[in-house]
Amino acid sequence: MVLERLSKNEAKKRAEERLAQLLDLPLFSDLEYTRDALEFEVRLSYEPALILDGMPQRPSYIRFESCEPGQVLVNQGDLTTHLFVVLEGLVNVFYAEPGQGTELFNTYERGGWFGEVSSLSNQPSLTTARTQTTSELAVIDARLFKKLYAEEEDGPFQEQINARYRQESLLLHLKVSELFAGVPREKLLKIRDGAQFISFKKGKTIAAQGDEAKDFFLVRSGAIQCYKQDGVKGKQRVFAYHKANSSFGEHSITTDDPRWPGTYETMAPTDVVRIPREIFERVRHEHPEAFHVLKDRAARLSAEEIEILVHKQSVKGGEPLVIDRAMCIRCNVCVESCAAVHGDHVPRLSKVGNRASEKDVLITACYNCEIPECMAECDYGAIRRDAQGMVRFVYDNCVGCTLCTKGCPYGVIRMTEPRAHEPASERPTLLQGLLTGVPFLRHLVGRKPTEPSTDMKVMSLGGEGAQVDGKAIKCDSCAGLPFEACVYNCPTSAIHRRSPEDLFKI
Repeated sequence: MVLERLSKNEAKKRAEERLAQLLDLPLFSDLEYTRDALEFEVRLSYEPALILDGMPQRPSYIRFESCEPGQVLVNQGDLTTHLFVVLEGLVNVFYAEPGQGTELFNTYERGGWFGEVSSLSNQPSLTTARTQTTSELAVIDARLFKKLYAEEEDGPFQEQINARYRQESLLLHLKVSELFAGVPREKLLKIRDGAQFISFKKGKTIAAQGDEAKDFFLVRSGAIQCYKQDGVKGKQRVFAYHKANSSFGEHSITTDDPRWPGTYETMAPTDVVRIPREIFERVRHEHPEAFHVLKDRAARLSAEEIEILVHKQSVKGGEPLVIDRAMCIRCNVCVESCAAVHGDHVPRLSKVGNRASEKDVLITACYNCEIPECMAECDYGAIRRDAQGMVRFVYDNCVGCTLCTKGCPYGVIRMTEPRAHEPASERPTLLQGLLTGVPFLRHLVGRKPTEPSTDMKVMSLGGEGAQVDGKAIKCDSCAGLPFEACVYNCPTSAIHRRSPEDLFKI
């Protein structure tokens, strides 16, 4: 990137010139709301006072960059949240496929754009973008881009974005999805050509429980809930969420007489790609080897197994925490180890769980839900999702209101006692130390287990030393440690993580 020192007036003049270039492009011309929003953001870049007193201060959602030849703008696989628009110059976009090398996917000149799929679906970049010549680009933050996209519903801006997606990006979206990984390009082209791009408003039903499932859906943006009608209680029970970059309907490919297991309803404006079953049938007839790949990848858990995995157990990275009852000797070291690595000495682990088989029990702990209801209930910003996708507490913000405990559908959050003082714990014996692993964990936790627990320290997103007395706690998967204490210290290896495939032999 070319860096220059500009005075305030020079920066203002440069920004206004770039804005004029941007608004002159077909993507942005003749759109009143779009122009007003872009003008405000550009002014904000050199007039921070536009944000009124008392309102949250933020940087501008648009910036202009001058780039040298050969500069990498984004790498394939990076999580990017920007729409890139070329104002001047040429930008090459490459797609790399494991074992097949790298191919030039496209070259964008003035007026071209890329990054819209990642911005809308929050998925990693599908390609690598590198400047071919000295270039000027407008970089629009996803928060602004999504507003522009939603505001101009069925308008020229949205239609141009969607047309580019259908023509170019859909093929890449198919290639990187789990179901189509490894399917040759020529077969994907046939599937792409038969696909239908559909936009739904909030509250619309895409598929109804019990109807014949004739389609496979790839979600580009938005959110969908799948719920069942409880015949006994007459209530709706949500058992799945499908957000951007997910899919559903895979069973329609592999089952002769499929039925939708639930009703799929949009929770927000949602864009999906619909691929009719007959397209897959055509691929099976013309290219049976490709269909077998699709069929193998479309294998999913049964409804009963989903019931166990989603409603009755805890998952970390897709792997449930399991106790093998045949190997467990009831020594309680797992619980004691959990207490030892937390400064308040309150164990997060509960051996209460649900039977998954004759000998396996799935332990109740945090599900790290895709759409955490505890987070939605919290009015104080005390629950966040970290970079690894784990749901964490920010204890400095927690006020002990208990809303999260009421919002959690699985009962894995509980409140600590609001006590002011607790006597110091005794130093563990050598045998206790060997069983619980405390001597080996001491340098990792950053405190001695014999320190008074009035500090109530805990490894958390809120930071070591956060006060948790009278606040909410749950399994934090031993945040800050390279292992989970319960698993690491079990003398018989009775407690462990197991993949769904291994657990149910699929």
